[in-house]
Amino acid sequence: MRRALPAPRAGTKDRSTPLAAVAHVERQLAMGQLAAVLTHELSQPLGSILHSAEAACRLLASNQLDVDELRELVQEIHRADLRAVEVVRRHRAMLVRRELEWRTLDVNAVVRESLALVAEHAAAHGVRLDARLRASACLVSGDDILLQQVLVNLLMNAVDAMMQAPAECRRAVVACARRERTVSVSVHDLGRGIAPEMLPRLFQPFASDKRDGMGLGLSIARTIVEAHGGAIDAKNNGEGGATFWFTLPASPSS
Repeated sequence: MRRALPAPRAGTKDRSTPLAAVAHVERQLAMGQLAAVLTHELSQPLGSILHSAEAACRLLASNQLDVDELRELVQEIHRADLRAVEVVRRHRAMLVRRELEWRTLDVNAVVRESLALVAEHAAAHGVRLDARLRASACLVSGDDILLQQVLVNLLMNAVDAMMQAPAECRRAVVACARRERTVSVSVHDLGRGIAPEMLPRLFQPFASDKRDGMGLGLSIARTIVEAHGGAIDAKNNGEGGATFWFTLPASPSS
């Protein structure tokens, strides 16, 4: 069951509303980058619907009605429609303005939704995304859309970091780990790595080494993770590339 963030204690400032507003703006910017991906994702099921509908019309016009063939065409239209609805649902959820809401959720599900959002973008740039999820649930208390926002940001950064890498090195691995009191999610890439001068201020506002970057994504990601009682960090890998990870308190129901 979802529940709103609890009221702040006396003497503390309620940061949920400004955080929700800033996070909403950053989501809009990120989803703007994925606009072409949305078009491509929708073109496949919509094209399938059109093809099946045209085939059904030809079948009806032939006066040689095959009920089984017609049923198969209608079922394909239904399946394609469900795929299109799911694509729109995922993207709409990231764009809607909303206040923070808590519920018990499985981080594995957050990872799957995030991967679905960026899969087409990664494929368009020749990047393979691998997931290493636990067979059992990794439960935390939090806002699933905001946690997706954190992970989508890390995945988009990983894809960007591997733009110039050889084709065989364009691979990012997302992993979930659960310990006694924490759940962590990491994104490991084989890209250009983090410039040494960027490491100390990586999560500060307006810190960016991208030509067209605003330097807000990682800062907002840190704010979201810390609002969930967690921490986020990054390092360069010995074999090249970088790993970003965030850790959240495990839900008592774990």
